[in-house]
Amino acid sequence: MEEHALFNAHTWNPLSYWGIENNFFDLDLEILTNTWIALVIIFVAAIAARVAIKNPWSLPGYMVLKGIRSLYSLIQQSMGVVRPYYFFFISSLFIFIFTCNALPLLPFLEEPTKDPNTTFAFAIIAIFFAQLEGLKTHGMVAFVQEYFKMPFTLVNKNKSLLLQLPLAAVKGIANVIVGTLGLPLELMSKGANLISLALRLFGNIFGGAIIVGLLKQAASGSVIIHTLLVLTGLNLVVMFFFGLFEAFIQAFVFTILATTYLSLATQTHEHKA
Repeated sequence: MEEHALFNAHTWNPLSYWGIENNFFDLDLEILTNTWIALVIIFVAAIAARVAIKNPWSLPGYMVLKGIRSLYSLIQQSMGVVRPYYFFFISSLFIFIFTCNALPLLPFLEEPTKDPNTTFAFAIIAIFFAQLEGLKTHGMVAFVQEYFKMPFTLVNKNKSLLLQLPLAAVKGIANVIVGTLGLPLELMSKGANLISLALRLFGNIFGGAIIVGLLKQAASGSVIIHTLLVLTGLNLVVMFFFGLFEAFIQAFVFTILATTYLSLATQTHEHKA
């Protein structure tokens, strides 16, 4: 049997050197390369924005400040109070997803977000960040109560504790039963949020990639269709629609939903604290 190579035409298994050849650890080279290209673009754009912001009265400086203020206002409207690292996290999420979505505007590149593994990674980060902030801000007790709900109050402070003990025992048992039965539903609810967040982004970007791919295939297979697309400018309209408008909309929707999940998690705990 031939040894599983570190590289093949489309995938890379960094662990196969140590004999771990399971396909679970295969990485898509095209998606990996495009993702790192997106990161390089963001890094270069960040340096350019840093230079532009030093002159806020220039057009580039004004555009950078306008974008920052718009993102800050968006987060403030959703959450009320904006913590600095909330802003850094959510704005970084938006910029990264938008850059990945818009990558096909550059020749020979494709969007990493057309792969469900990428969108699920974004969704896992967004959902777990929201849950972690709920845990960090309001403590373990409130966090567990969000999942393991106990609807019955054991004792009434205005009544004799001794007389309430038998009823408190029954309520305690009922709380355990209700909480145990409700725990899977709460976990499924959070899992459904994660899946819907990932599949929404993947479905829209993948659908757009298919449409653009079919258009390119039709143009390459027919001189007449290619000529009509060039003369009417329809090829540019489709490319910029899915490359810019759709890229922005899907990044915006994902960011709004991630901000909403973060806001709901923290506000729920704050309400119960």
